[in-house]
Amino acid sequence: MKNTTRYFAILMAFIFISFAVVQYNDPDPALWVSIYAVAALLSLGLLTKKIPFFVFLGSAVAYSVLAFLFLPREWHGLLVREEFITDIELARESLGLGICALTMLYYAWLSYKLRAIAA
Repeated sequence: MKNTTRYFAILMAFIFISFAVVQYNDPDPALWVSIYAVAALLSLGLLTKKIPFFVFLGSAVAYSVLAFLFLPREWHGLLVREEFITDIELARESLGLGICALTMLYYAWLSYKLRAIAA
């Protein structure tokens, strides 16, 4: 595994941990801390090369489905405006889940590629 891949995985783990930390004031913090903690653990797990690619792929699918389910009815951006607070919160949650999904899809591709090289 290249150093850039290692650095990327460590950076994403840090980002996901940061996402989890800022969930303390959310109405349902346990859910969101868990979602981002799993993404952080999988990011660090990529470094061990022991997590099979289908775990990353399954996570990418799960995060994608959740991102779709949390899409707001109408897009009002990400900045707080009192009249659209629910839609803005949903947009932020969907965006975070989308970042998780894309990261896991990249990890699935890397994991598959690394296994193919090792075989």
